[in-house]
Amino acid sequence: MKKYLIALIVLFSFSYTINAQLSLILEAGSNFGKSEFQNLPHIETLNKYGFYFAAIPSLNLPGNFAANAEIQYSQEGFHAGNETTWDAKYHYLRIIPELEYQFLELIGLYGGVDIGINVGEEVKNPGQGNWLKNSDFIKNNDLGLLLGVRVEIRKLSFDVKYNFGIKDINSITYTDIEGFPIEGVTQTNQVLQFGVGYRIGK
Repeated sequence: MKKYLIALIVLFSFSYTINAQLSLILEAGSNFGKSEFQNLPHIETLNKYGFYFAAIPSLNLPGNFAANAEIQYSQEGFHAGNETTWDAKYHYLRIIPELEYQFLELIGLYGGVDIGINVGEEVKNPGQGNWLKNSDFIKNNDLGLLLGVRVEIRKLSFDVKYNFGIKDINSITYTDIEGFPIEGVTQTNQVLQFGVGYRIGK
């Protein structure tokens, strides 16, 4: 009985310690992003405005570090830069494990791997008004790296983060004016985010 009591006390103490170090950040903000194409000179893209919502569980670690697990819905894409390019709107569910370093009890610098799941895409010709939904121009998943900075004042946080894709998301074959396939075409996402959040707990 004594051993069970000791084990229960240890388990309760451990759970209390973990709970004391856990918090949750609820965040929303704006996206400014586009796709970068390689080996496709007639494609020109401009930044497109979008938005994102995020839930970020955070666990304090020793030495001013924290481990974050950001889960984000993000609307991205690009605007056509010329008459031969279309507008694109991408919907991603992003899972981003992050490591954060905090200093001055105010600023956090963090980075992580951005795993994106394509949950929808839409395209349209700049001269047309309707979006073509459920198109198949990009792959089902994305992979990138994320870097960010957070300023937090009394549980209210202000974030700037940049996600740059490292995986080719293009899923179609492009052709030249004579109809021949263009080899080596790649497409990657680039997204700059500005967000405001509120921390629960900690």
